[in-house]
Order: sequence, then C-alpha cells, then structure tokens
Amino acid sequence: MKRRKKQAGVLYLFFVNALKIKKLYKLYSLIFPQQKSLWERLAKKEESHVKILKNLCDKFNGGNGYLAVSQYSSQVIGYVGRFIDRQLEIAHSRELASAEALETALSLEQSVVEKKSFEMFMPLCADIETAFMSLNRQNQHHVNVLTTAYDKIR
Repeated sequence: MKRRKKQAGVLYLFFVNALKIKKLYKLYSLIFPQQKSLWERLAKKEESHVKILKNLCDKFNGGNGYLAVSQYSSQVIGYVGRFIDRQLEIAHSRELASAEALETALSLEQSVVEKKSFEMFMPLCADIETAFMSLNRQNQHHVNVLTTAYDKIR
C-alpha cells in the first residue's frame, strides 16, 4: 500500500507541474503580446500533457501499481515544482524581458529532456510507457520551438 501511494504521489506531482507550466505559459502570453501565439501554442500543448497525466492518475487510482519510483524521483519533481512556483511569482511581481521568459521556459523543457524525467521510472505497463514516451517527444519539440524563438531575439 505504501509503495502504491508513493507511485500515485509521483504521478500527481507530474500532473501538478504540468498545470503550473501551462499557467506560466499563459501568463507569458499576456506579458509578451508580440509572442502571444508562441506562448498560447505552448500552453495548449501543455494542456495535452495535463490530460495525459490526469488520465494516468485516474487509471492508477483504479488499479495496481504502474511504475517503480525512488525517493530521488519525488525530490526532483518537487524541486521543479518549486522552481515553477518561483517563476510564476517573478512573472507576477516584476517586468520581465522576453529573453528571460524564453530562457526560463527553455530551461524547464530542457531539464525534462536532459534528465529524462519520464525515463527515470520503470513503467510496469504499456499505457504508462507509451504516455511517457509521448511526453518526452513533446518536450523535445518544445525545446526545439523555444530554441528557435530564443535564437531569433538574441
């Protein structure tokens, strides 16, 4: 039971972080009207991450364990969540340069890809493995889009 609770907690942390990233991108779309379409597209794609993770959480709550997790994975996901919270505070509290927002988003998306966040788990069923592979591909696409946008303003 304890193992199952830990697994559910990790999936939930991923879900919450996806919601926060979507919120951050929506906020950036308001702050940077000249890049509104970029941030809105990224927020919309993040919404698909939210749906995938919500679906996994719902399935998980109705069945057996899906993945092997470690304390490390919970700590990393929690750290990322706190980083996103801080970026939301910064975006609300002061003026940001467009480059700062792009750097933040790029850092977030790269950290998921580089750390292979969705690969740090050992999926125990095909549903979660497929979902994590899809999320990894989408994050790599976000990195490419953000890199292109950042290179244009540098």
